[in-house]
Amino acid sequence: MTIVERNILINASPQQVDAIASDPERWPEWYANIEKAKVDAVFPEVGGIVEITFNVIGIVFNVKFVQHEFIPAQKSVCKIEGRFTGASRFMLTPEQEGTRAALALKYKVPGGFFTGLANNLFIKEKIEDNLETSLRNLKKLVETEG
Repeated sequence: MTIVERNILINASPQQVDAIASDPERWPEWYANIEKAKVDAVFPEVGGIVEITFNVIGIVFNVKFVQHEFIPAQKSVCKIEGRFTGASRFMLTPEQEGTRAALALKYKVPGGFFTGLANNLFIKEKIEDNLETSLRNLKKLVETEG
C-alpha cells in the first residue's frame, strides 16, 4: 500500500470547513480531478456511499467511498472500493489561526510489477499534487464563502 498525506491551515472554523468538505456534491468544486460524485442518502453517516469518477494521468477511475468513521467537523474515514482500493482520512484540527485540514490517502493500484513501477514513477507524484491542489482549492473556497 502507498500512503500520501498533505495538510493546510484554513482561516475558518472546523464547522465552516466541514460544511463544504463533508458535502460530496461539492467535491468536484475543490477536489482535483474529480469529475463527478454521486452520493447516497446516508452519507456522511457511517455506511454512506459516494460513487466517484476521477482522472489520474489520463486514466479514469470509478470508485466508491464507503464512510467507515465520521465525527462532524473532526474526522472522516472512508474505505475505497473499485478500480483501486484503500482508505482516505480527512481530519480537522482547530488551531489559534484557524483549522488544520489534513488529507491522507492509503491506496493500492491494481496490476503487477509494471503498474507498481508506474505508481512509484508517476501515479504517486500525481496523487501528491492532487492532494496539495485540492487542499489549496478547499482553503480558497472556504475562506471566500466564510
